[in-house]
Amino acid sequence: MTPSKTQKREQDGHEYYQNYAEYNRTLRAWFVVFGVGGPATLIVNKDLSLQLAQAGALRYVVALFLVGAAAQVAIALINKTASWYCYAAELHPKLARTPAHRFWAWVNQQFILDVVMDLASVVTFSLAIWKLFALFG
Repeated sequence: MTPSKTQKREQDGHEYYQNYAEYNRTLRAWFVVFGVGGPATLIVNKDLSLQLAQAGALRYVVALFLVGAAAQVAIALINKTASWYCYAAELHPKLARTPAHRFWAWVNQQFILDVVMDLASVVTFSLAIWKLFALFG
């Protein structure tokens, strides 16, 4: 039996979403590791930390790395909360009529939030690296 066009679209949509979800998890993990790894490198490498401190850039560079990582943690928390509300409304239909669920269901559809947080991470990490290269390049 061949699937209907609707079934085929739903199957294709599910496959695209699975692909997106995998890339999303991988990218977030890399962003967080990079954002925490930058400051960790500065802690381990005392010479680098000292040179950054003497140039007055240590706090700036560390803050940039941490802001980039924090953006990823924040969007993960937002997405987790939105997904839970959507899941809970499936199990408890009365919940679907609450303002909280309507808000989180709306948030769940706002891909732009992910894009903004990812761009925030890319920009802050790029500025941190640029500052490092400018100082030592």
